[in-house]
Amino acid sequence: MAELAPKVAAWIENAVGGRIDRADRILAGGRYGWYIDVKDASGAVRELFLQQSRTEAGDPGRSSFNSSRLEGEIYSALHPHIPVPRAWGVNEEIGGFLVDRIPGVAWMHPPADPDEQLSVAQDFIRHIAKLHTLDPDALELPSYKPVKSAREHQLDRLRVFRAQAESGGEPIEPMLRISLEFLENNIPDYDGPVVLVQGDTGPGNLMYRDGKVTGIIDWELAHLGDPMDDIAWMCWRTVQHTFTDFAARMREYEALSGHRIDVDRVDYYRVNAFVVLCAASSSQAGGFGLPGMTEDSGDSGAARSASAESERFADGSAFAMTTLHRRMRLTALADALKIALPPRRVRGEAPARPEYASYDDLLDRMRVIVPEIGDAMATRHAKGLVRKLKHLKELSRNGALFDGFELDNIARLLGNRPASLGKGRAALYRAALAGTISDKDYILYHWDRLVHDEHLMQYASGTLSRRDWPALY
Repeated sequence: MAELAPKVAAWIENAVGGRIDRADRILAGGRYGWYIDVKDASGAVRELFLQQSRTEAGDPGRSSFNSSRLEGEIYSALHPHIPVPRAWGVNEEIGGFLVDRIPGVAWMHPPADPDEQLSVAQDFIRHIAKLHTLDPDALELPSYKPVKSAREHQLDRLRVFRAQAESGGEPIEPMLRISLEFLENNIPDYDGPVVLVQGDTGPGNLMYRDGKVTGIIDWELAHLGDPMDDIAWMCWRTVQHTFTDFAARMREYEALSGHRIDVDRVDYYRVNAFVVLCAASSSQAGGFGLPGMTEDSGDSGAARSASAESERFADGSAFAMTTLHRRMRLTALADALKIALPPRRVRGEAPARPEYASYDDLLDRMRVIVPEIGDAMATRHAKGLVRKLKHLKELSRNGALFDGFELDNIARLLGNRPASLGKGRAALYRAALAGTISDKDYILYHWDRLVHDEHLMQYASGTLSRRDWPALY
């Protein structure tokens, strides 16, 4: 809805007691919400946020994402204990809940001042440690009762994930199947306290001001389970947004929470996080961190550049982030399965050609133009154009060569050389579904493909290409 519906506005005014003075729709964390200002009879203004959920289902067993009712329930239960916004009410008809708007900014990038980075990070760890000391039985969370063992809660979630993966009637995408089977067969032998897990916690889902956390946001993946589940999510978000000295923060977490960091359990839940996102998106594994493997996914560099054109974000950062997600998924799964991945080295490069200098000329011109653009959105689009030019420069040199390397790899695995790369990918996919190639070989194929694709993205990705899972110790 482009404007706030009258019945929604009436519900907000009744819940808070006042008249709406402002209602601006925004995109926050991949889902829509509204900045709402309500003025009371005295003229005082209360700043609110109307968050819309991704699902209106009220049953936590039917979706990885919580409904508005469930998420609102969590906000109300936690508000007395850690900095989450006060909840004013839930409107299940629109799939939304109303909370106080939190002052501060989200940690999508670290604060500029290193001292503030450290202060905010340590404050956040204090709050997550406090969350993990709360007894779920003592919290007002009726929809999440009864509290069972961590193993039982994980089994419940895995049943949901498998049902979602099988719901389309098609065979489960091989990488998702491998991940699910690993999770089902290796549930950690943990019999310690069950905690409320935020899910998707860490930098990016916290607000801060003046060196302190003002609010922990986004509880749509919250559930009961193992505290290491949250540590795994924190690892993932740290790769994306960085988060000071992670190992030092883990020592602080241990001291404050009483929960020892267990590397094997964290490794397990790193894989789990990707399955959660696949299940949540209802897109199987291809929707998160894997390239297309069907014949119509295209041959050579054309498919790669086309994926850049479909980018949702003007500055092209998600284009680069997709490649990082692929590496995170593969390294997490390989670590869990004890598969040694080869070094991130390409097999060779094509010789540079004189016409490649045209890209450098265009990039030099963009360096002059971009700082002179006054409009913020136009600047973001220009930065996205720079990213794509950098990628196209590398693609024009090495795209066809790397496609040949991939086709050689596919031919080796299949025992015959397909007529084209698209046909080869589709044939390899069918072989993985049928089990005629091993899971290890399939993972190593994707790793080899990722290494070459990442090389093509290295300049467009910038620092993202150098990030990796943080050390726990």
